[in-house]
Amino acid sequence: MTDSKDVQRTLDLALRIGEMLLSNGAGAADVTATMASVTHHLGLRQTLVDVTFTSLTLSHQESVDDLPIVMRRHVTHREVDYADLTAVDLLVNALLTGEIDREEAASRVARIASTGHPRPRWAITASWGLTGAGVALLLGGDWIVLAVAGVAGAAIEVLQRRIERLRLPFFYSQVAGALLATLIAVAVAATPAEVNPSLVVTAAIIMLLAGLGFIGAIQDALTGFSITANA
Repeated sequence: MTDSKDVQRTLDLALRIGEMLLSNGAGAADVTATMASVTHHLGLRQTLVDVTFTSLTLSHQESVDDLPIVMRRHVTHREVDYADLTAVDLLVNALLTGEIDREEAASRVARIASTGHPRPRWAITASWGLTGAGVALLLGGDWIVLAVAGVAGAAIEVLQRRIERLRLPFFYSQVAGALLATLIAVAVAATPAEVNPSLVVTAAIIMLLAGLGFIGAIQDALTGFSITANA
């Protein structure tokens, strides 16, 4: 019979890995498969995985005569960090191939969760601005539209970062970003400069929709996680 403390350590590791993946925009199907693979690799064969947009639940019952062990974690903070996502993916691969054991994996997960962004914030803000300008260029905007879209993209990143610090739901961050882009476009359109504000707004919307979170939502819809996809 598996020791209950040993089971709890395994479930806790799988939950922490799932939390890192889900909070960084991975699809519910991928999170479910990863958590199931981790628990199965570490010796738990009778484990049920339940993933929603805001919570992760693992349940293990050794036999019908034993009480199930249920553990849950809530995902309340979402800030997509592709470096963290890549690090967790490499960690899971190392665990499943036997390169590291459970204790080392737990230590690495804690280290990833506590480590800040490897790149300076100004670089991230600048990249958002360049992305906004690039999208506007693809839409056929002139140099004025490119400049305004670049400023809007950088401003959206700064605004969303501050909203994330307030731990507000991701929905409000998206709405605030779209509102800011619209206000910038309207303000520029009120000047004598000849600029098409619709291109600026369109570029901002594409920036807000594009990304791992949107891809994850589509994947959830295609793989049967309709509630998580709608969230």
